[in-house]
Amino acid sequence: MKIFIKNGIVILFLLGIVSCTPQMTRNVWNGVYSDHAATEEYNRKRDEFYAKETSEKKELRKKILKFV
Repeated sequence: MKIFIKNGIVILFLLGIVSCTPQMTRNVWNGVYSDHAATEEYNRKRDEFYAKETSEKKELRKKILKFV
């Protein structure tokens, strides 16, 4: 009985590998998904930082960015 369970797990694992598209495999290999996750985390932290700003700081930052 245990051999059937092990064989089933191996077959499901192999089917999972085979079902990957070439583009998906290339993206995983090149780190596209990890880059995307890092970018999302940076954007979330940036938005949280600017959400905590006071209105005076927001106005000052807008004035400074006009001259840059």
